[in-house]
Amino acid sequence: MARNAAGTLQQQQETYMDSTKAHLKELRATLESFWMELADSGSINTILDAVTVLAAGIANIFKSLGGGIPILKSISALMLDVFATQISKSIQISMDNAARSK
Repeated sequence: MARNAAGTLQQQQETYMDSTKAHLKELRATLESFWMELADSGSINTILDAVTVLAAGIANIFKSLGGGIPILKSISALMLDVFATQISKSIQISMDNAARSK
């Protein structure tokens, strides 16, 4: 009986694997077809051109605002101003915890 059960389980496993393999092959073929169509249609070049224009626009914005460092300084100062109370409370709690642990 155990041999029969093992044989049945093996057969079920093979059926499952065959089914999974077939589905994976179908998925793989569909994805390959999709990518080939995308590449052939020139869509990739259109997407790359759009990303290039977007990147150039962002670079121009940074350049007109004085570069990345001044922007980061401004954002940092703004964040410190907005979150000053929370930061000071967190520092105080950390100091209290450090004092208690000694």
